[in-house]
Amino acid sequence: MTVKLNGTFVFSSIEFIDSLKSFGLWYDTDINSIGSQKVMKKISGNIWDFHSEKKWIVITTNIGWKKDGSNPMGAGIAKTAAYVAEDLPMWYGERCQKFGAKTAVCLYKSDRFILFPTKELNEDQPWMSWQAESSIDLIVRSTRQLAELVKISSKIIAGDVYLPYVGCENGGRSKKEVLPILEAYLDDRFVLVDRSF
Repeated sequence: MTVKLNGTFVFSSIEFIDSLKSFGLWYDTDINSIGSQKVMKKISGNIWDFHSEKKWIVITTNIGWKKDGSNPMGAGIAKTAAYVAEDLPMWYGERCQKFGAKTAVCLYKSDRFILFPTKELNEDQPWMSWQAESSIDLIVRSTRQLAELVKISSKIIAGDVYLPYVGCENGGRSKKEVLPILEAYLDDRFVLVDRSF
């Protein structure tokens, strides 16, 4: 079975949806109502251009910490965010230590960042969490949390929220794996930025 949304294939197979349901990560939706829902926008560009325009952006992260307590932010969008906000790695590392594997999506208000975990905690070696492949289960959990957080933080987060293909590139996931998850939970307040080269 394939579901179409505005002419775009959203789900390539019923098996994908069934696997999400088996983990309690999918809730049935009236397929006939999908076309009337407001859907996430997609553009091509550099996400940092939108940040420089005072927009909120999503920063993908791992759940982990180094010996000094800071979160390892050594690659990708997290590395750039750590350069922009020098206190971010320590602030987020402390949060990861406090909440462990349950570390949730959160706001870093001073720099208009929304931190979005995609890589699970390596409980034996938390400083190595960054080396893991991004987890589909964690991406689903974080996407649901992101949708809810933006909804309840509407007084803080004005305008659109820009996000990359979460869990792809350094996370090792494909856009085909991630896109159906984002489209299932995110509405037109979100803008998916496909990196232009």
